Amino acid sequence: MNDRHPIPNVLNALIVTAQLVVVSACFTFVGIASGWSLVLLCLVFSLAMNSVYSTIHEAHHRILFPNVRVNDAVGVLLALFFPAPFHLLRQGHLGHHRKNRSDDEAFDLYFDYDNKLLKHLAWYGILTGLYWVMVACSSVVILFAPFVLRPSLWRWDRTSEVFLRHFDPTTFPIMRLEAALIVVTHGSILYVTGFPWFNYLVMYYSFGLLWSSLQYVHHYQAERDVRNGAYNLKTVEVFDVLLLNHNWHKTHHQHPCVPWRYLREVARESDTQSESLWKAYLRMWKGPQRGETQGEKRLEGEVSR
Repeated sequence: MNDRHPIPNVLNALIVTAQLVVVSACFTFVGIASGWSLVLLCLVFSLAMNSVYSTIHEAHHRILFPNVRVNDAVGVLLALFFPAPFHLLRQGHLGHHRKNRSDDEAFDLYFDYDNKLLKHLAWYGILTGLYWVMVACSSVVILFAPFVLRPSLWRWDRTSEVFLRHFDPTTFPIMRLEAALIVVTHGSILYVTGFPWFNYLVMYYSFGLLWSSLQYVHHYQAERDVRNGAYNLKTVEVFDVLLLNHNWHKTHHQHPCVPWRYLREVARESDTQSESLWKAYLRMWKGPQRGETQGEKRLEGEVSR
């Protein structure tokens, strides 16, 4: 599969450059935007940053650039603007692939041992952007309150406890460095742009709201299978291109080491797209459903090059 689908490193370099230009332009204008210009800025930024996350996602699987050091360095750079440590995001995402639709990863299901109210609050937090807020605050936690990452403090939330139990402690020093860079980077941006706190927060929350609400749309009520528990969702062509074919999500879970450029081609060989992204999004508002426990399930095989 790797020989048939080489990493499009030149195209990816051009995409990264374009993304950084657009994001930089948004930071340039955030201090002077108001009214409808602020609304337009939020729209552009939210779309641009979701595209950036799709690029970070390629870096998670080390299919952004062939050289691992270059791949990870660009991932770290782009994650500064998420903002969250790249190595934290990577651990979370690869863990998602290994445990997809298992009891530990079924955010849309509640089991007998779950607190139903907390499960619903967590779910609607995903749909309203609070999930992004939590991830974006991770830098502050890593720098100033690392004790929060103790698994014993998260026994009330199985998903978080399992993630922290499998946390790779060897990556913590680089995560702390990334967290410090994030604080310095955003402090510098706010200083240079004149501390436009309200505009800055509104612009970032617009991105976080879109990002967070899209994070589980490809998995809601999907089959309980680690590799096949996802959907390919229909959307407009320009959105597919902007998100680097991220909506071809079932194909991605079946072939996590195939670069974004070939996902449609691979999908045509094995699968067809399901319902529209919009219908899948609206269905999520039904909330978590009761599920049957299936015990420990983990994906066998590579999820990163």
